[in-house]
Amino acid sequence: MAAVKKSSQTKKSPQTEQRARRKLIPIKQSELEKHEIPFSPNTLYFWHSQGKYREIFVKVAGKLFIDEDKFWELAEGE
Repeated sequence: MAAVKKSSQTKKSPQTEQRARRKLIPIKQSELEKHEIPFSPNTLYFWHSQGKYREIFVKVAGKLFIDEDKFWELAEGE
């Protein structure tokens, strides 16, 4: 039986690499101000609960974040 050598380098899919580069901002007033997001946490939580702008929200371990790049793309109308 021949031993199978495992490659130490695994190939990552483009989606995995894209997710790894996301800049997630927690929905807290201090963080929103630091990143110049012009909305209150209440507004962002409301949008999420209503299903608006789903592409900007990411939920991790029960905590809600916004994807900064997606937010600014939406804000700039790209």
